[in-house]
Amino acid sequence: GADAAFAKGCSLESQEIYVPWKNFNKVPNGIYEGNVKEGEIVASEIHEAWHRCSHGAKKLHTRNTFQVLGPNPISNPILVDFVVCYTKGGLDIGGTRTAIMLAKRNNIPVFNLGIYDYVDKPTERVEDWFFLEYVKWLKETFGLEKIKVMFCGMDDINND
Repeated sequence: GADAAFAKGCSLESQEIYVPWKNFNKVPNGIYEGNVKEGEIVASEIHEAWHRCSHGAKKLHTRNTFQVLGPNPISNPILVDFVVCYTKGGLDIGGTRTAIMLAKRNNIPVFNLGIYDYVDKPTERVEDWFFLEYVKWLKETFGLEKIKVMFCGMDDINND
């Protein structure tokens, strides 16, 4: 998914990839720690059926709060500059919805690649290429040395 693509596309020193648990999708150097209580509070305020989520689903949604607001989303939020994600049709759906809604609540721009037909079902190779090209474009366009961006939702592409 997106976590693995991001891990491949960025140097180790510029990575900050939050994962819900150790070895999630075999992401090297994934961060699976954060202020879980704060993350759960934030996620539960966004997710309309939090009480019905399994323990694993709650961890996934909590991880999304760290991706958008850093490891202490209430006491010391560190906002990303923008969110890049993919959901079918560009809709605010699935697990990625939590990150999208959180970004919107914090006036963080969301670039949902699902609005583009050609991103309908990319292969892993296309996914990796797209991400690397996108990061290169962002660095050149905005002159960014480090990009603090939450990239999520590519799992949705492969699970349709």
